[in-house]
Amino acid sequence: MSVEIKAPTFAESVAEGTVAAWHKNVGDAVRRDDVLADIETDKVVIEIFAPTDGVLAEIVKPEGETVESEDLLARLTEAAAESAPAPETAAAATPGPAASPAARKLAAEAGVDVAAVAGTGRGGRVTKEDVARARAKAEADASEAAVAETPTPGAAPVAMPAAAASPAGGAEAG
Repeated sequence: MSVEIKAPTFAESVAEGTVAAWHKNVGDAVRRDDVLADIETDKVVIEIFAPTDGVLAEIVKPEGETVESEDLLARLTEAAAESAPAPETAAAATPGPAASPAARKLAAEAGVDVAAVAGTGRGGRVTKEDVARARAKAEADASEAAVAETPTPGAAPVAMPAAAASPAGGAEAG
């Protein structure tokens, strides 16, 4: 028997959410009340729980996908858990730490390695605040190192006075 897993009904002030993470993979055995996925809205992260024991048969909305209230997320087949792979297999296939889509985007823009960031979110999840702190710390460390050591070759401040003195530089802005 197939059971549909749907997004919850969001509050009136929340139009949609994003599938932030799947904690189970297709073919994984799940037990009632296992966390299957997280949906991140602009206000809160909502955990999606398994309504019954079974096997995750299909993921309809992958990570990063936008969902609205009551959208179909996945299908669960009520079956014996013996037919599913061992939980260690799923854990070994999951690359790196879990990070919210917003944290992954900010990390990519800032050049921060998400794997090097300590997550403070639920279950060790990396949040955008964690990435922002890591970025600020890296910038502070770099600034401190620049003061303590001789200037590194190719530093941008060396070229700044020549560009600022050029009269053509300000004419094109705007």
